[in-house]
Amino acid sequence: MSQITDRIDKLCMDRGWSQYRLAAESGLSQSTIASWYNKEKNISPSDASLRKIAKAFGMNLSTLYAYGENGSGGIIEVTNEQMEILRVMEKYDSTEQKAVLTMLSAIKKS
Repeated sequence: MSQITDRIDKLCMDRGWSQYRLAAESGLSQSTIASWYNKEKNISPSDASLRKIAKAFGMNLSTLYAYGENGSGGIIEVTNEQMEILRVMEKYDSTEQKAVLTMLSAIKKS
């Protein structure tokens, strides 16, 4: 199971939600959600599905990705600098965001 589906699983357990309830809350089909847990197909949620899942949990996509990252199953603390990056990134469209991420990845590698 991927890290993001582990996080979705943890959020469901924290709320007492089944896959059926998650499907109902997110507007996704139960078969779509079940497919993420089928090890043979190795399917991961799409960005559009993740946005619906995050909305169902009452959080944004960044928070969904960060959920449980500190090992406690809770939300990680974000520094002021990280928040500023998120604020700036929200102003860009998806193409611009991908370009910024590519640039940041290149900087990290050097």
